Amino acid sequence: MRNRTVLAKKNKTPVTWILVADGKQAQIYAREMREKRIPIGGGAKHRHYDESFVQDLVEVPDMAWQAESPTIYEAGRDRLGRVFESGNSAHHMSEPRMGIHEEIKQHFMKMIADRLNEARAKKMFDRLVLVAPARMLGELKDHLDKTVLKAVAAELPKDLTRCDNGTLLHHLQDTGLESA
Repeated sequence: MRNRTVLAKKNKTPVTWILVADGKQAQIYAREMREKRIPIGGGAKHRHYDESFVQDLVEVPDMAWQAESPTIYEAGRDRLGRVFESGNSAHHMSEPRMGIHEEIKQHFMKMIADRLNEARAKKMFDRLVLVAPARMLGELKDHLDKTVLKAVAAELPKDLTRCDNGTLLHHLQDTGLESA
């Protein structure tokens, strides 16, 4: 009986998640094989079909995010901060270290990374494909745990957030990532 469970685990198809993100939105897709039946003839009573399996991308539930609106952060940021020097009574204006948009993007990437880290800890996926603009890929990987980084099977440095599933799958196949 033990050998059967070991074989079942070896034969299990690995779950591949595909993260498609930019600085404002992100969605995780999973690959799914579905049966495609094409009618090839027959009468009204008996139909004949050509059956084949095709890959499809399916949105993973609760794995879609939108970045926060900059208007939330702009409240109270219309004035520069004051810096007091300890040596004398001079006061200077100071700029924030990070712009509002950059701060929102960093918070957004941290939130995505946290969710991916949690999902990997729960063994919800085996492999991960990252699709995002090149700069965001590098910054996102800084927030990912080592276990998630080991699960990264491929990276595609493009912004494909506005593509439909068919176009996205086409991009993955064109770049050789269909086996990832």
